[in-house]
Amino acid sequence: MATVQSSLNPVRYLAEEHLMPPSAQCPLCGAPVSGKPARKPIVLQENPVVILVKCSRCRAVSASRLPSAAYLQTYYASYYNEFQNAPRVAFRDIRRFAVHIASGAAPGKPQDTIRLLDYGGGDGRIALETARCLLERAAGRKAEVDCFDLSGTPPAPSPQAEISIRACARPEDFAGRLYHGIIASAVFEHIPHPRPVMKTLLAALEPGGWLYARTPYMVPLIAPAGILGLRIPFGFPAHLHDLGPAFWRRCLAILGLEATHALVRSQPSIIETSLRDYPARTIMAWCLKQPRRIMGGLWPLVGGWEVWIRRAGRD
Repeated sequence: MATVQSSLNPVRYLAEEHLMPPSAQCPLCGAPVSGKPARKPIVLQENPVVILVKCSRCRAVSASRLPSAAYLQTYYASYYNEFQNAPRVAFRDIRRFAVHIASGAAPGKPQDTIRLLDYGGGDGRIALETARCLLERAAGRKAEVDCFDLSGTPPAPSPQAEISIRACARPEDFAGRLYHGIIASAVFEHIPHPRPVMKTLLAALEPGGWLYARTPYMVPLIAPAGILGLRIPFGFPAHLHDLGPAFWRRCLAILGLEATHALVRSQPSIIETSLRDYPARTIMAWCLKQPRRIMGGLWPLVGGWEVWIRRAGRD
């Protein structure tokens, strides 16, 4: 059986001392985890056993056992080591991705400074380029980018004088600030208990501000791929959760924010690769995502999901 593998999230098998005990609650919404096993559980590793569990309340799919905090700290300290002098980001075509993110961002009213937070975005290049896209719509304005990443990656230099960038080593470094936009791309699936982080980020939006999130939606693909002789790793222990459209429809209600925030766009995620660099993989991704346009929710085989959430307030 052929294996489709990502170099950024290699499969590793965790020993007992690197795993937390099975939780009695969903790590996304806190609902009790059912003791009834799935008919055909997806096994992430066999010794010790870790399987995927779907929450009946929020529809998130999570690993039955999560890595310890000590293991994750060591793991992410060297997360970008293989990149060496390359941009330390999870999406290589930075300009295309930034234009895409900015396309779903509310322009807001004229103001002196556009503030962006890049949460878990490596060296911050994607946020810097997104800021540049937003400034192209509003000449004469300035932008400030705050960059937070658990790997401790230093921020990239700003591409122009109108944009400044600041490293945030701890969440306390950006606490109390309000942002025009927050980018959390390929982040929430890495956090053992994302709920408090989601609430913190959404509360940090200024009125009219937006949050962009991109998450894996791989579980519906894993079983059909096996029929075709392909093994698609879930990405454990880097990926701990699979968050598709059913989760994002319920997210704001689960967080108690449905009165102040709105899910304004929810769709299959942008194709990460390009025809030039990965032609076969790119064509496969395109073929998987296109039927969603016709069949809607009847076609779950898209591989990833993305959303824009906006805080109510200023137009």
